[in-house]
Amino acid sequence: MGGILLLVGYLLCGVVMMDGLLARRDRLIRLWLGLCAGLALMMWLPALLAFAMRFTLAAQLAGLGTAAALAGLCALLTRKNPRQNRWTDMPLWLIPALVVPLALMSGYLQYTHTLREVNGALHVGQSTYGDLCLHLGIATSLRGAAFPPDYSLLPGTLLGYPFLGDSMVTSMLLCGSPLALSFALTGTLMMALVCLGFAIFCWELTRSRAATALAFILMFINGGLGFLYALDGVWKDPAAFREIFTGFYKTPTNQPDLNLRWVNVICDMMVPQRTLLTGWTLLVPALWLLSTAARDRDARAFALLGV
Repeated sequence: MGGILLLVGYLLCGVVMMDGLLARRDRLIRLWLGLCAGLALMMWLPALLAFAMRFTLAAQLAGLGTAAALAGLCALLTRKNPRQNRWTDMPLWLIPALVVPLALMSGYLQYTHTLREVNGALHVGQSTYGDLCLHLGIATSLRGAAFPPDYSLLPGTLLGYPFLGDSMVTSMLLCGSPLALSFALTGTLMMALVCLGFAIFCWELTRSRAATALAFILMFINGGLGFLYALDGVWKDPAAFREIFTGFYKTPTNQPDLNLRWVNVICDMMVPQRTLLTGWTLLVPALWLLSTAARDRDARAFALLGV
């Protein structure tokens, strides 16, 4: 529970900051950017403080206090700025039609692919079978670590992997949250923010409901036509249909023997490759800030983009 409270605290700080700094923007945009900023604060502040006080519970609390001070300063300096009361100029039906289903599926995939307990054993997904070992090792080894940290398997060798997506899991662990919950919760949140942000960004670029929906579907519900080969095999052997769902690396969209490598971005990138997901969580806001800053000649958006 303590880890969840820590996460919520950082998210609230991010929302307060963006609510003041981008007061002229729609509420939905301020909320989305605020949640992304909260995650960025949770990743960066404890890591920076760990250079002075190791990656301990004290560093987490000091980081949260720093985030709260920054949020309070932003709120104080922008308290007189008029707020945009409109939620969004994007058609609201796009959110329940596009974002909500994928966010719910993201939560399910994060649960099933991250240390799911089954009859006393821990299960993971096929796509996370290899990657998760690295992320689990980093997250658990950072507890109490001096910074810059070492690889857990190679003491004395500095950690050269982008670890901030795992260090926020360590932050939750230090506050008492279970390992699997910490991974699944932060992973689900980042996937939901990427989906929401992509819809907002597409609307910003096109101002077209059809274009936004089409771009969203092509981005996330992709994978090519490999299923045609799978269905061809099912006609010859009905048992092959079961292998699509239960066979080890038998996904229809990834058949190297046939030179088909149109993997799905959710299954093969966002779920297993946590560092990529962390990057996308901040990449989409950066692209949105760049497009709006260039269009509106908004110095504040350019400054936020630089940060």
